[in-house]
Amino acid sequence: MREILEARIRDPRTSTRDLASLVNSLAKLDEKQEAAEWPSILDHRILEQLSERARLCQLERNQLAGTSGAIENEREVAPGKQVDS
Repeated sequence: MREILEARIRDPRTSTRDLASLVNSLAKLDEKQEAAEWPSILDHRILEQLSERARLCQLERNQLAGTSGAIENEREVAPGKQVDS
């Protein structure tokens, strides 16, 4: 697409009105390509929300199982001791 636009811009038979339209189209194409290269703030926020949901789901699973991360870690810290469940 870029090559076609650039060729039409260089063509001496291109009218002034068409030239302006082609240059604007090329500028929009550049903006879209730049935007695609960098993750947007919205993308970052969506990833944060997904991460938070995953963390909450894990906490809910732990609660349903009757455990928590802290209790599990304490059990691991004291090897050889029996823990009544």
